[in-house]
Amino acid sequence: MPQIVKWLVDDIVIFSQAIGDLDAADIQATDAKIQSILERGTPPVHVLTDARQVGKFPLDLVGLRRMVNSLRNPRLGYTVIYGAPQLAANFGQMLMRLAGVRGQFVRDYDAAISFLAAQDERIKQRLAAGQIPTES
Repeated sequence: MPQIVKWLVDDIVIFSQAIGDLDAADIQATDAKIQSILERGTPPVHVLTDARQVGKFPLDLVGLRRMVNSLRNPRLGYTVIYGAPQLAANFGQMLMRLAGVRGQFVRDYDAAISFLAAQDERIKQRLAAGQIPTES
């Protein structure tokens, strides 16, 4: 499954995108990439995930919690996921709360950026200065 993990806003926001069906190996590979980038950022580092093209996804909460080490990283700020189908977003939001993850599911990229700007002054300032990339 193709996956993208890169800086969206240098040292502050990581962008990730997965395409197609996900399995445990895909999730672990993406998490390893996020962890690597997260360690180089200036905390809190946020993760923005484009879920518009994700197909199937493992629903084992305990297994996912063990696989996704970045969620336990003290450098992590908010995890914001956009574009997931509404039912998946509702379920995911519930799982995030149960797992103690600071995160939010939103409808689209603009809502994701707005949410992060409301949480972090650095993003708010860059957004006001036109330094946040528009969705490609």
